[in-house]
Amino acid sequence: MQVSRTVRTDAVCGNWFRRHAAFAVATARRSLIASALIASALAPQIVLSAPQVVFVGDETVSRFTNVGGGEWYKYFKNKPFEALNIGHDGETASSALKRISDGAMKDVRPKAVVVSVGANDLDQGRPVFDVVVGIRDVVRAVQAKDSMIRIVLSPIFPQGRERTAHKRIRANAVNRELQRYANGRNVVWVDWTDRILTADGMLPIEASADGRWPSRLAYDIWGSTLIPYLDAASEGRRMPGSLFPSRMDGSTYPVDAPLARIAQGRFCAYSSNLGSDWWVERVLRNRRQGASSNGSVDLVMVGDSITHFLERPGPKGGSNVLERIRAKYSVMVCGDAGDKTQNVLWRVRYGELDGFSAKVITLMIGTNNAHSKDRPEDTAAAIGDILAEMAVRQPDATVILMPIFPRGKADDCFRKLNESVNSLIRKYADGKRVRWLDIGPSLVDANGDVPLDMAADRLHPTEKGYGILFKAMMPILKSVCGK
Repeated sequence: MQVSRTVRTDAVCGNWFRRHAAFAVATARRSLIASALIASALAPQIVLSAPQVVFVGDETVSRFTNVGGGEWYKYFKNKPFEALNIGHDGETASSALKRISDGAMKDVRPKAVVVSVGANDLDQGRPVFDVVVGIRDVVRAVQAKDSMIRIVLSPIFPQGRERTAHKRIRANAVNRELQRYANGRNVVWVDWTDRILTADGMLPIEASADGRWPSRLAYDIWGSTLIPYLDAASEGRRMPGSLFPSRMDGSTYPVDAPLARIAQGRFCAYSSNLGSDWWVERVLRNRRQGASSNGSVDLVMVGDSITHFLERPGPKGGSNVLERIRAKYSVMVCGDAGDKTQNVLWRVRYGELDGFSAKVITLMIGTNNAHSKDRPEDTAAAIGDILAEMAVRQPDATVILMPIFPRGKADDCFRKLNESVNSLIRKYADGKRVRWLDIGPSLVDANGDVPLDMAADRLHPTEKGYGILFKAMMPILKSVCGK
């Protein structure tokens, strides 16, 4: 099928996929593969009669065919779709969002939009969380134009040669979240970067001359990876599954991303019921709270569902107790149901405690690590890492470190694991910046069991249990906050 096109002044270009010994691709059955077009702020753009695919993003997008050479139309010569590139050098998620809002996609009704942005956000020092949210907002802006548009999320291109490069680590942290954000239906994650990295995670010079942006070879690989997905979108078919599984090359700190929750949509329905990214909305809510209090918060509580359920209404939750405390202190709840130590570490490391100043921070985490039978010494070490990150991001805050609460009956197998963790983490408390607060003995009966009036499921405190917690905290809170 020959597709009609109108070119403004210069055609953006593409080329045939070139085989490369080190990067042989299993999809060589295709005679034509995708490259893309350049459309930076300094370069003219193609004006297409009816583009069915739009590329949005930064230099990874804008330099697509500038690097590849050839003529753009050749890549879509026998395809039932055309492509429009609105990528720009220096683009960030926020500027891409503004570009869309200002009409970059006006009167365009594509069947698919490829989004690849975020590297410049990280260069500007934006927290990983903010970059994830920014890209999510770009996706939502596209969906607002037409809910039937298929969104193809591509990862931030590997930053740096080494798998341990700082930029690579942060980029992969964003990529992992985007991968989980994609639902496989109207938002699809297509990771092509595994096909250009070596077995040990190195970014070879053949794939990137500067260790930052793709080479011609890399663009050819990206294009060939996209074709099956764009074909499906243009033909109205269901998007294929993971044709090219993501490896993420192991360069991130070995922590799970926040969306790896065991309690999504179940325990947390009362919170916001916002679906897979409910935790994002909670962080944004907390950000707004920090801003409304002139950037200062008396008490920030960090943890898992035991902390999260302070906001649960009724006698099985702590909302009544929380409201009484909020009558005197500003309180920010940063507990997320299902979290393990690795989830909290991700949140703290990548933006949840940014943008405000805390006077007191509580930390109680680790009971969910027992579910996966993590070694006590590993859980304890992770808690130490969390405390270290808190010291960097909130250096003036007093931290109340609490042992993992008792659960179940005295002989509960998880209880024993948690007690081992508690014996290891107590050493982190220096009595000054980090205070140790153990209310465990007040939560059990004479037999050592957690009574049902203290925790209806013998794990999550009731209103009575939360009342004991705050009563124990008040002396520290009063002394630090002066009220």
